[in-house]
Amino acid sequence: MTSRLYSQLAERILMRKSGLKLMWLCMPLLLTGCLYHTRRIQQPIVAGPVLDSDAAQLIDGVNRRYREVNSLTARVEFEVSVGGAHKGRQTDYSSIRGFILFRKPQMLRVVGEAPLVFTRIFDLASDGTSFTLQIPSKNRAI
Repeated sequence: MTSRLYSQLAERILMRKSGLKLMWLCMPLLLTGCLYHTRRIQQPIVAGPVLDSDAAQLIDGVNRRYREVNSLTARVEFEVSVGGAHKGRQTDYSSIRGFILFRKPQMLRVVGEAPLVFTRIFDLASDGTSFTLQIPSKNRAI
């Protein structure tokens, strides 16, 4: 009976030690700045307009390209940044994987997934008349 108690006690101690080892191994990953990075950037010199066209020509070009596409499915990677050259500093966040689904005449859906665990961060859908943005982590729909 006592040998069984000693073996159970030894097993619990080993499990605690392995849990602590795992925690210490994961700690550097959390502290390395993998989630975001802030850096200072110089303000760019703004160049003049490259093309000379009026609004009607631009609208015609967009409509011509739109008529050629009936549906689109794309796997994308979103790179999110806050700030920019006008503020003098920029914060870059981890990239977000996702996909875009589009089908004429009125369907659009954009989904973003969290890195590593691939759970949904956001889900944007449109039926042509309204947009709905779902944020599962906050249990909200806008």
